[in-house]
Amino acid sequence: MKELVERISLKAAKTLRENFGKEGIDEVIGYHGSDSTRIIDKISEDFIIKEFLENGIKATFVSEESGVIEKGEDYVILIDPLDGSMNFISGVLWSSVSIAVYERGNGFLESVTGAVVNVFTGEIYSYDARLAYISGRPVKRPDRFRNVILLYFNRGTIDYVSRFVKSLDREYKFRSYGSASLDMIQVCTGRAALYADVRGKLRNIDIAASSNFCKRLGIVPIDVNGRPLDHIGINDVYEVKEVIISPHYELLSTFLQSVPKASP
Repeated sequence: MKELVERISLKAAKTLRENFGKEGIDEVIGYHGSDSTRIIDKISEDFIIKEFLENGIKATFVSEESGVIEKGEDYVILIDPLDGSMNFISGVLWSSVSIAVYERGNGFLESVTGAVVNVFTGEIYSYDARLAYISGRPVKRPDRFRNVILLYFNRGTIDYVSRFVKSLDREYKFRSYGSASLDMIQVCTGRAALYADVRGKLRNIDIAASSNFCKRLGIVPIDVNGRPLDHIGINDVYEVKEVIISPHYELLSTFLQSVPKASP
């Protein structure tokens, strides 16, 4: 199954590249919550589901664009067909395809396999039941992490994010790249020290594959209460109010001390 997921993810990324810059792909054709579905999102989603079905995979597909699509009971497959769609249509080369496969009854952090593909570089981050891979090579948790923090906040959370920044005891560079799955993987592969999104805009499908990739490296995403995100459902599209991930205990603690705790 891992090889199939990798192959479908890479082919979907290729399809996206082939459509990059084409007129009309940014047309909005639907809305889900505060987000919109554009033609390019639907092209990628339809391609991915078609590939799974043609390979005999019977599953419940849960996608950003169409919600729940019942095509069988063997698996639950969470799909983000284009993470970073605003980047994509704006010509910013930082977008991904994200797929996470679950056996029925599994928790959010118990995906059996999955992949995140950088649309523009073709680099693929995948995992099986035990290991994480980058473009087919098994990888381990890195020893060093760059002094970069990836932060996403809004007017309602800017005060305590500012409190966190002011409490840091060293200099960091701050970035917001615009693709949750790739941003989280930046942390887990040593290219950033912390990722936090406290806007309440993310959904389970945005971070399913990246969360499980990072878990294979011993780095687990948490909420503002410090709880691992294994309480999130997989049978529908669910909102994720906060996501924080870092390998550094002290940096995590500093962030958690700066933000108010959420109700259970």
